[in-house]
Amino acid sequence: MALVPEIRDCAWANRGFHQRAARWIAARGVRQFIDIGSGLPTVGNTHDVVRSVDASCRVVYVDNDPLVRAQSARLLNGTTGVKVILGDLRDPERLRADPELRALVDFGEPTGLLMTARARSGPGPGSVRPPAARRPAHVSPGRPSCCRRDR
Repeated sequence: MALVPEIRDCAWANRGFHQRAARWIAARGVRQFIDIGSGLPTVGNTHDVVRSVDASCRVVYVDNDPLVRAQSARLLNGTTGVKVILGDLRDPERLRADPELRALVDFGEPTGLLMTARARSGPGPGSVRPPAARRPAHVSPGRPSCCRRDR
């Protein structure tokens, strides 16, 4: 915080943007969501926001941190229609094939794709820019999605 005092404001602004985007997508009839780079659970999670529009919404949270998955799974235990999986946005085909994701997400139906809190990275090994810069093949063109990237 001492090095970057505005980080708290940036985090809250990003969280607000994520929530507004999720609500906007749900208000347009999308009932299933994939939240990539979801991070640790906090107030106003994606499933809370979209279910305020329609209680039948389903959400799969994806993060590449095993501790995030473990903590999220513990907190969401017993919440129907919500899964937390370990995955990496740099491998979209593996994500798409994940059996837990496929148990909740039907790719024949509109899917809200949210990638608003992923770590910023640049060119080089392990860069997230190439996959994040293109729409995954399993998300239909013309369907709502939200990807936020800081420059």
